[in-house]
Amino acid sequence: TQLRLRLKSNFSAFGNLTLADLQELKWSLRQLIFIEIFRSSHLLNESTEQLMNLGERREKKVAQWKAAGKSVDKEERLEFERDYRTSFMTVVLKGLEQSRWPPSQVPFADPMDDLLHNKETLLDAVNHLLNTLFP
Repeated sequence: TQLRLRLKSNFSAFGNLTLADLQELKWSLRQLIFIEIFRSSHLLNESTEQLMNLGERREKKVAQWKAAGKSVDKEERLEFERDYRTSFMTVVLKGLEQSRWPPSQVPFADPMDDLLHNKETLLDAVNHLLNTLFP
């Protein structure tokens, strides 16, 4: 609940954020959280720009698929989305490293895999950014 309150108090985009939203932590919310936090920091301007460019490229690709008027192969869509999410989180990881985020307490852990698949690690990263940017 503390994370929810901090997000709501620092960002107008999270005015209606519920505890259930944070517990479910859908991909769209993950994106929004990192974009809003990165936008708020002048230190992360380059990363913010990269995230926005990734989003634009994704939107263009989806628009192309829709304009083609035919069904896109499910595997192609899934692979594209997987690549997009990995690229997005790679930019996020670089931004986290700039803010001296401790990747994991487990030696030799893969922070990218943890950010993509472990909610606790992701929420820890969000908390770290909030503590760093909004002490």
